[in-house]
Amino acid sequence: MPRLPHPRWKNPHLSRFIKQDDAQYFDFFRGQLVYELSGYSHSEFWLRIVPCESSLDRCALESALAIGALSTAIRLAPQLSAQSTRRPSALYPWSVIVMANVHHEAAVRHYVKALALFRNRLEAEMNKASPRSLLIVSLLLITFELLQGDMKSADSLITRSITLLKHTLKLHRQDGLAQQAQTPRPLEGDLEDIEHLLPLISIMGGYTPFLLSQSSNMQLWDTTCGMDLPDSGQPSISKLDIQWNKFHARAVAFIGVTMKFQTLPLPQQRDTEEQKNVILAQLRIWQIEFDSWCGGGKAYVEPAHMRTLQIMQIQRQTLLICISCCLDDTDMMYDDFETEFRILLTRCVKYLRESRPTYLFTLSTSILSALLVVVNRCRVHNLRMMAAGIIRQIQWREGAWEPALMLNGKLGGVLMEERSRNRDGFIPSDCRWFWAATEWEAGRKQLIATYIRAVPDVNGQTVNKTLVLDPDKSLDVCSDIGCREDHDVEQLDLSLGIR
Repeated sequence: MPRLPHPRWKNPHLSRFIKQDDAQYFDFFRGQLVYELSGYSHSEFWLRIVPCESSLDRCALESALAIGALSTAIRLAPQLSAQSTRRPSALYPWSVIVMANVHHEAAVRHYVKALALFRNRLEAEMNKASPRSLLIVSLLLITFELLQGDMKSADSLITRSITLLKHTLKLHRQDGLAQQAQTPRPLEGDLEDIEHLLPLISIMGGYTPFLLSQSSNMQLWDTTCGMDLPDSGQPSISKLDIQWNKFHARAVAFIGVTMKFQTLPLPQQRDTEEQKNVILAQLRIWQIEFDSWCGGGKAYVEPAHMRTLQIMQIQRQTLLICISCCLDDTDMMYDDFETEFRILLTRCVKYLRESRPTYLFTLSTSILSALLVVVNRCRVHNLRMMAAGIIRQIQWREGAWEPALMLNGKLGGVLMEERSRNRDGFIPSDCRWFWAATEWEAGRKQLIATYIRAVPDVNGQTVNKTLVLDPDKSLDVCSDIGCREDHDVEQLDLSLGIR
């Protein structure tokens, strides 16, 4: 539960804009939420840049107050509401029609002010507006929408922000973009260290069924040049974190682009295969750097920094598997990576046991996406069911990634696959399915999930299938197929995940 103390800060500039009743929200935001939103990351965006910007920019301040008030409202909703109030999610977003409590009212009030200031700035100062300021406020507004579960508004904000900042974002493809009339602005201070955050939110959101525009926005990102590699002389974990996140964003975008690999002309297919090999080579370089940090090659690594390195290793292992197999249209190559899946799963278990996250919402990408890869791509029944069991215990959301909803969607495809195992325990390629889309029928409280078969029919046409899912009840795959095995993670050899 949040502690709501009297403000401990003395800032004459801020005191002119923050009423005494609202001071608790800024104190909560800067004293606790910045750590939760940054998650494992040691980037200075939440820990330093946003608090500083909030003390200088009224729009950023109102956004921070809105996030602080909304987070307070969510945590206190069960105690302050006359009726049971769900935590906001993609299926049950909070709205202005029904206020959960007085903190929710305050959150909406500050958010409306922030939006008005942001729109006025765009209308009056579009040619003068600082890209750094636009990026910071955009990320704050997107965070608010994701936090309250309004995925449609978050999706629109992300796309609008990308359009506004496309000449600033290095990950954005610049071919075909109209040249700016004025001389390009020099990079502002730490803009280069934070400009990847918006693309990363967009790219990761494109792998969910909730941010519909971000899947098509995957084509906007340049996955071919400027891959950031570790600087062996880098003394700071935060700089290593920034470099890795830039590399990670490009690599994950590459996987998304390859979903249409077979429809590309042959020259582009050859270029794509070459790029895949380049990324795999770069992943080996990153592994050497991680080994250097974790193996004592660097100075003493603090426990908090070690958690950051653990997540980087988990993400690297996930990329290794997915990049290696992403150009296989039959989806059969994943069967050769059982050892890699087992290592990935053990790394996730070790991270959870040693870090024990307590936050409810974070913008950072930690282990949820990695575990879902095991559920979806690993056809070893025991391993994928272990991963599903871990996800059921996760209480936090990672941006647009909601553990229960994402797991249920993936398990629909898993259920069809597990029913199709032959006597040898093998799942044929024409029985492998992927979750493609979801339609939510609020009146019936039903999820209509659409799945695409890995292999098309004899005429080359896509094969689709739909399942009706209960959003409040996870599919029990093992009961359906008669599996009585205990999929306990204690069976894992945790020493596998050390390197």
